[in-house]
Amino acid sequence: MLPEYSNNSKARHYREQALDYYQSIHNPQTMDDMVPYVAINFFDRVISKNRDPPKVLLNKQENFTLFIISCHSISSKLRENDFDILCDILNKMQLDRKMKFGNQGLMKMEMKILHALDWKMKQTVPFRFVPYFLHFLTLPRGFTRLPVHKIIVWTQADIRFTKFRPSTVAASAILCALAKLFPDDPTDVTSVILSRYAHFDSTVKDELAECMEMM
Repeated sequence: MLPEYSNNSKARHYREQALDYYQSIHNPQTMDDMVPYVAINFFDRVISKNRDPPKVLLNKQENFTLFIISCHSISSKLRENDFDILCDILNKMQLDRKMKFGNQGLMKMEMKILHALDWKMKQTVPFRFVPYFLHFLTLPRGFTRLPVHKIIVWTQADIRFTKFRPSTVAASAILCALAKLFPDDPTDVTSVILSRYAHFDSTVKDELAECMEMM
């Protein structure tokens, strides 16, 4: 994302509403945890580019609600194989918000979102870089990816992390998890991770340090 997006108070307000709503309807027992994460990624990309949600409904609040529901529905369609679960999610969303926009309204907003994304649906998210960095590390016995993934999910609640590259968020999450769980491990994992960047310079090092400090 552009750096100015992370400092946009209007975007932050929109984003907090979306995060609160996704958290309220998320059921980890029946839903893929990546669904709300990818939904917010779509949200960030659209709002950082256009500042406001695409317009489908006249009522501004209802249109915003339709927008966050549509981001979630697109993400669900990419991640969920069980369309019965997907239908239940969408029905719950409409009932919770007492909205009856119908399939036509939902599809119209989805199309506007896809056009805003230039149909680029492939997600470059921090999770994709975690196995890449871990492959080059000699990890302490008992270390798993779970705490790293939890840190990455946690960062999504703070709009300031959108200014960092996904690879930086992944690397920072690994370093923070190792420092917290294995504080006495003498391995210089920071140097190893920095060496895996194709174009390493002082900017990358400074960005990594800033991201870790925020975590």
